[in-house]
Amino acid sequence: MARATHPIKEVESALTYAEFRGWQIKVGGSHAWGRMYCPLNDKTCRGGVFCIVGVWSTPKNPTSHARELRRVVDNCTALRRLRVLLRIQGATMACIFTLSYRLAAHDCDQDELLERLGAAGCTDALIGLGVSGQLTLLFHREASDPDLAMLGALEDVRRTIPSAKLIQAQAECELTPAFKRELGALLA
Repeated sequence: MARATHPIKEVESALTYAEFRGWQIKVGGSHAWGRMYCPLNDKTCRGGVFCIVGVWSTPKNPTSHARELRRVVDNCTALRRLRVLLRIQGATMACIFTLSYRLAAHDCDQDELLERLGAAGCTDALIGLGVSGQLTLLFHREASDPDLAMLGALEDVRRTIPSAKLIQAQAECELTPAFKRELGALLA
């Protein structure tokens, strides 16, 4: 069952961010709209203080509140240790990243692009075609390594739409500094 949406878009965005990283959101209350729960609830992670976090209905500064909610998720040392352990063991984890491309004039047929991307195995991406001459893919790809996940997606798109030029790449998973440099060189 889908949870209720927070009425403030910045806070809702932070809650979605937390959910993508495994946190649970429970709605209930009036001043306190709800709570975020860490999936590990590890008392060795910052003393367990931020394993459960209150979410305000109407925070004094919504942008600041949303930023702090994201910071709690990003600073969860237990989840960070788990990601490193999974990487060492070769287990898979969800890697979320966005790739945006400029399309060549002869390669803008939306129906054809969707079919080609689906045939290439990009069904783990949400395809955005709302801007004329541009293609944006929000990937949610399982891999043992975030670098390999993004590299595979880049190769899938390059092979499928060779004329497309990468204009932006954003990762919500941790990429190595070396891969970030390589990615920067690919941007048009």
